[in-house]
Amino acid sequence: MASTPKTIPYNLVRFNAYRKCATAFVNGEGYDMHELANMLHDLRWAEVPRAFSVALYDAARKGPLRPGLKLEFKQLLAYLTFLAFGSTEREVAQPWFLKNWDDFFVSCVDGILSLNNRSDDVLTRRNVCLRRAFGGVLTLTEGARRYMSLDRLTQSSAVHALLVAAGHSRGSFLYHGYVQFGGDALDVSIVYRRDALRPMTLAHLILMDVIAEAILATGDTEVVSWERAFGHYAGAVKWRAYAQRCKLYRTDSESVLPQVVLLEHQVQEAYRRACAAVTSGNSVATKTEKGAGVKTNKRERSAPLCAAELDATKAPRITVGAPPPPIGELEGTHGRPWSLEPSAALRCH
Repeated sequence: MASTPKTIPYNLVRFNAYRKCATAFVNGEGYDMHELANMLHDLRWAEVPRAFSVALYDAARKGPLRPGLKLEFKQLLAYLTFLAFGSTEREVAQPWFLKNWDDFFVSCVDGILSLNNRSDDVLTRRNVCLRRAFGGVLTLTEGARRYMSLDRLTQSSAVHALLVAAGHSRGSFLYHGYVQFGGDALDVSIVYRRDALRPMTLAHLILMDVIAEAILATGDTEVVSWERAFGHYAGAVKWRAYAQRCKLYRTDSESVLPQVVLLEHQVQEAYRRACAAVTSGNSVATKTEKGAGVKTNKRERSAPLCAAELDATKAPRITVGAPPPPIGELEGTHGRPWSLEPSAALRCH
């Protein structure tokens, strides 16, 4: 029988120490890079990402985050990697080190969501602030993606790195709202059950819209590859299900989630184009094979077919290489997919 995950006691002293350093770093105040790098060697404590969540949110409340944040975080991680492994090269870093950064950014997002577990009226007033805070997580992720779990992220984007991290993190906000919208907690792995029981708020919708906007900003529309953010999102069931639960949260989802509506529309269109291309390619190949077969028969009419060749001509053709169809019904959404009809948000785009 599976056991429930152990709860680690929260250490307020540790949190305050990390919060002080994280706040100084995010705000660009005087901070000791050597001290902060040594403190970030061990990310297993929940207080570490939560301290950065608070620092990012507090900075976002004051205004736009400072422009040098991404570069300085990238330099910080390079220095940290050098202290830990004697080199800044990604290849020398241990897998646990890379995976820790995946979990760090997922926990940062979860921390901002926890700080904003409020009513819709309150969160509506915090909309701009929340977008800055979630954007801040993407900014830090951009500086760190070289030292995250998948090799392909070094050549990709920050939003792709966050999509990957949230998809396989041990505890993930992608399960929030599962039970809230009719899912059965017993259908979820014990590892994610606590997350599945947690209800969604308007902050979850704002997060999804920020993610969608970042995916659209990459300009990519390729669905048959997971090498970039758009294709990863298109094929990731967890992310697509999360987006649909966001849609179910508000009846006016088109006005609250304009970027998500546009992204889902582009995903549907990209699947249509990919399926049409594969179908067209198979048709051309079939005609070519038929033409070659007619010529061969004219030249070798006198040669009888063997039994194996006769069976092969009767066998049905198997189409390969076609991408999976667009997701229409996902877990925890009760079969209510995104409408394929262009919405007002799309018509205005």
